[in-house]
Amino acid sequence: MCNDARCDRHKPRSFLLIACSQRKRANTEPLPALERYDGPQFRVLRKFLRAHPDASALLEIAILSARFGIIAPSTLIPWYDQRLTPEQALLLRPEALKILQEYFQNTPYVRCCLSLSRDYLRAIEGFEAFVPAACETTIIRGSPGVRLSRLFNWLYTLSK
Repeated sequence: MCNDARCDRHKPRSFLLIACSQRKRANTEPLPALERYDGPQFRVLRKFLRAHPDASALLEIAILSARFGIIAPSTLIPWYDQRLTPEQALLLRPEALKILQEYFQNTPYVRCCLSLSRDYLRAIEGFEAFVPAACETTIIRGSPGVRLSRLFNWLYTLSK
């Protein structure tokens, strides 16, 4: 058995794209995106990452921000207040698709999950073109409570 981090490169990896949240920590200095966003989905995600470090090491996370487009969880961002409009989703789309394509070209994910509202999904329309057929894709839709429950279930199946 290999306990070396280098062995993780050969294990199946998963990808999560999650929308930013309206609720944000109000610190005045820039924070990592994973810490800045403080909605219920981000709380569930942070709890999962703390509770299951082995599973989280095999999970690549990206955040779709209304202001910054697709960013890494470690990206330092200031506090801001901006909702994603359908028009803005169309403006973000070319760059968002380019970044998603890079994610999928660089890593052979076996599972991916998109936890995005309708407007955020508009920003990545066409992503299916570069997701390998072998990648099990979950798109979480529904009311906020349903989406939260489905995200929780998807994350915790990674730890089994």
